[in-house]
Amino acid sequence: YRGALRGAIAQAARTLGIDRALDGPMTAGELARRIDVAPRRLGPLLHALVLEGFLARTGDRFSLVAPLPEVRLADTGWG
Repeated sequence: YRGALRGAIAQAARTLGIDRALDGPMTAGELARRIDVAPRRLGPLLHALVLEGFLARTGDRFSLVAPLPEVRLADTGWG
């Protein structure tokens, strides 16, 4: 279960382009503007990425610390 959740988190981040846009420490608001996503919607994903070890958080800034794996999950159904 945890592996599937980790994969879904990584896939969501890659789909949004977080790994390409986060070229240095940024706040959630700065990153949200860069990828054109509402900051309040992006926050939970960023915190999940921190918990999974892909991002680091220092104060209110996030930075990429591990590459996001290329994961292909089923788009519909139970996988």
